[in-house]
Amino acid sequence: MASHRSISSDNLSRSKGQSKSTHKFSIVADNKPGENCFPGFLPVISYQLIIKLCREARIKVGRLGEFYFPAGRYVYTGSAKRNISARIKRHLSKVKKLRWHIDYLLANPFSEIVEVKKASVPECELNQRTPGVIVINGFGSSDCKNNCKSHLKYLGIYRE
Repeated sequence: MASHRSISSDNLSRSKGQSKSTHKFSIVADNKPGENCFPGFLPVISYQLIIKLCREARIKVGRLGEFYFPAGRYVYTGSAKRNISARIKRHLSKVKKLRWHIDYLLANPFSEIVEVKKASVPECELNQRTPGVIVINGFGSSDCKNNCKSHLKYLGIYRE
C-alpha cells in the first residue's frame, strides 16, 4: 500500500531545523499515477513556494541570463508528474545541483521559502489566478503551453 501524506507546517519546520511554524496549508493528498486518493481529498498536482528575498540581488539564472531581483516576496508555481513531495523537499534543500530556474533563486543566501502551498488545480491555471508582477519573462515557464509569461511573480515588499 502506498503512503499518502500531506506536507504540514510541522514537517516543513522540522525539515529546516526550525521551531514549530504557524503556517496553514491546504488539505490535499499526494497520489501517484494510477492510484486513488483518500475519499474527500483532491489529488495534488501543483504547488506554490512563497519566497522571501531579504536583499535585492543580481542572480544568474542558468541559460536564461543574469537578472536583478528586488527584495521582497515572490511566489513560484510548479508541478511534478510524480512524487510532488520529493520535488518540494528538493526545493527546501539548500544543497543541490542547479537544474531549474527556481534553483538559482533559492541558492541565493538571502532567499528563503517561507510557505509551501499544494493545490489540486493545474500549474498554469494556478499561476494565472495568482496576482503579482512578472519580473523575469520565461522564468520557470520555458515548457509552458498556456501562454504563461513566467511562473515566478513578485508580490512586493516582505512584511512579517
